Amino acid sequence: SQLRWQDFSAQREWRTALLLRGLPSSLCLPGHLEGLLKHHGLNGLVSSVRVPRSLGGRSTGYAVITAASVKEVPRLAKFFHGRLFGRAPVAVSFAPVQSAAGRKSAASVVTSSAVAAASGLGFGRNQTASLGSCLE
Repeated sequence: SQLRWQDFSAQREWRTALLLRGLPSSLCLPGHLEGLLKHHGLNGLVSSVRVPRSLGGRSTGYAVITAASVKEVPRLAKFFHGRLFGRAPVAVSFAPVQSAAGRKSAASVVTSSAVAAASGLGFGRNQTASLGSCLE
């Protein structure tokens, strides 16, 4: 899913897990991505780094990094987006699965949307709040 800078500035974004695609195999080795983050002073912005391997143990060319907080996401995304570490530029998007903390935040969005719908604030007569629309 795309990153929308205006959602960050308006504090409407809650997701913290970023999918980095197009990483060279050298950055997919154990500890190498963490070393890159540390070298650039970004390791304090990250709470976890996951670099999956294929069934044969080969590099998949992608990683999921989870920012320590939502406010750190734009800085991390801007650092990686379009950067050349190999032959192809790195593409950054939100990871399809977010952390438990992100899901907790999503639940509060759903709750506040449901309250708004029930009270008639912000929704027309024929509009309803759904979990799917709140999580997109």
